[in-house]
Amino acid sequence: MEYSMVGITALIIALIICHSFIFTKKLSELSKATRAYRAFIISLLVFFVADSCWGIFEEYKIIPVLYADTVIFFLAMSVSVFLWTRYVAIYIGGKGKTNIIMMIIGLSMMVFVSVMLIINIFNPILFTFKDKKYDPNIGRYSLFIAEEVLYALTAIGALLEAFQPKRSSNKPRFLVISLFSIAMSVAIVFQILFPFLPMYSIGCMVGICLVNSFIVDYEKELNRKQLEEFLEREIKHQKELDSTKSLVYNDALTGAQSKFAYAMMEEEIDKLIAANLIDKFAVVVFDINGLKFINDTLGHEAGDKYIKECYKIMTDVYGNSKIYRFGGDEFVVVLQDEAFDKRDSLLLNFNNVIEKNLLENRPVVSTGMADFDIDVDNTYRAVFIRADKKMYERKKFLKSRGSATR
Repeated sequence: MEYSMVGITALIIALIICHSFIFTKKLSELSKATRAYRAFIISLLVFFVADSCWGIFEEYKIIPVLYADTVIFFLAMSVSVFLWTRYVAIYIGGKGKTNIIMMIIGLSMMVFVSVMLIINIFNPILFTFKDKKYDPNIGRYSLFIAEEVLYALTAIGALLEAFQPKRSSNKPRFLVISLFSIAMSVAIVFQILFPFLPMYSIGCMVGICLVNSFIVDYEKELNRKQLEEFLEREIKHQKELDSTKSLVYNDALTGAQSKFAYAMMEEEIDKLIAANLIDKFAVVVFDINGLKFINDTLGHEAGDKYIKECYKIMTDVYGNSKIYRFGGDEFVVVLQDEAFDKRDSLLLNFNNVIEKNLLENRPVVSTGMADFDIDVDNTYRAVFIRADKKMYERKKFLKSRGSATR
């Protein structure tokens, strides 16, 4: 029974430390390497069960069952060797000659053991039972020696790779693979020397503890760094996107909505009118007086400054609504909801400011407003034309008040 306790302990430890991906139902969410490691662990679970049962059956000398369990023992062991070589090949980067050779050796060993188990039925080259006692034969020793060579070469190869400059980023992976292989090499040596001790199970138990303690933590840290890098890229991409949107939707000089944004707004309102989903809005058209004169006499830098001063007047009165710059000196506001209800007082306030500016020789802006008439207008443009006409009437009036330039 003491023999079985090691296998049972190894089984329990494997289930505890590997339960998160052994029992997962979302295999598609696991990486290819993790799925390969999961298959390897499942093969070890079968081996641990067979090894645990072997001690019980051997103690009670249930020979037929013991023989079958020994067959499962060797078969599960050979499958686990193949799956370990497969996992290592995938984990350290998959398609090199060394990895392919390793997988071929692992597969060959699994096939070799299967053939030996069949032969063993007729000619006991692996094991037999004499006088109800387990008797290992030359095939068993040959098998363990072959495994010893495989794990020893893996340990040495992984250790050498770990200290290659080009492998520095994967160093923890190679080191842990080397440690697992060393643990198995030591265990196999003792298993050869002491056939009735569960040394192979002890080696597997130590090995998977090493893998989970080091590689899993390393992969978590690696995934965390990759996630941080991904988030940084996303933030950078979002900033670039926001910057691009700002260039497209905002006027660079004033910060008003751009000509593109104005076209999008006009298209959206036309859709609402066509669908009878809007029944009231007003269009206010602005035109800056005297901009050409300032550009011609003082230069475009002075003209730009003047545009910004005029835009400031607009935002002081109409700042709760979006203001669109659709031309060099032309701006538009569409009034809806509460702003629509206050449209007359807003227009009066704006015109009062302009008339005061006219007397003080400060920036002057002409404006005109028109309301949407649901019974007459079938497009936004129809409303705009009426507002634009009123703006020109206002411009003539302001010029008649004594400012040729403004």
